[in-house]
Amino acid sequence: MLKFFKEIRRKMISEKRFSKYLVYALGEIALVVIGILLALQFNNLNEQSKINKDQTDYLRLLRHEMANNRKALQTEREDLETVVHKLRSFIMLMDRSQEEVSEKELAVALSDIFNKNFQFKYENGVLTELLATGGLKNIVNNRIRNLLASWESRVQKVINQEQVVNRYIQKGNEVLEKKGSFRSIIDHTNENERWQIAKLPEPVSNLFILESQEFENILIIAIGTGEHLYKTVYPGLEKDLDMLIDLIDTELP
Repeated sequence: MLKFFKEIRRKMISEKRFSKYLVYALGEIALVVIGILLALQFNNLNEQSKINKDQTDYLRLLRHEMANNRKALQTEREDLETVVHKLRSFIMLMDRSQEEVSEKELAVALSDIFNKNFQFKYENGVLTELLATGGLKNIVNNRIRNLLASWESRVQKVINQEQVVNRYIQKGNEVLEKKGSFRSIIDHTNENERWQIAKLPEPVSNLFILESQEFENILIIAIGTGEHLYKTVYPGLEKDLDMLIDLIDTELP
């Protein structure tokens, strides 16, 4: 083909048909330009197709990740609600006289409320990769993109409130650590074998805790912060998770 065009050009030049040659040359240039534009368009289509495929792959992975996070959040919320209920029950226990409460009843109640640390164990591997590689800009849906861009700050609000709740649970443990006997709790809940600790030779009472104003104050603050977490903060993130999952579903084929 190239030889054919070269032959036409040579013949036109040799016959001094410059005007026709000029028209031909312009036509040839136009063909080259059109060819380049078509090639660019083809490359653009291929690139867009790859971007679309990458977006779909990321969205599928993100949906799975966020669905797992929703389950983890629900579990944490249910556990916290149970602990807050037990904290309230302990306040009622403190309203009773020491003569009405047995060491075993007290030990069981204490072990129920101070053996939990709240931490929303969320997955973020896919989102971290998406942000690190700059893939977020390829998410077409603006609402999904905006939600993902602010996701870490939304999760951080949950973590911050969990830390407040955990801090007051730890304060309760510190009161027992300084003034009470964990070993007595182990004895009365029959956990000696698990801890591999022998029972105390002489019983030690923790009933003093029922008269502790400091301990009661700690419980009340733990109830308030815990209730705010499971009634407001957890549901807020759960709502965002539902919204994100629904939006992703609308974009998946």
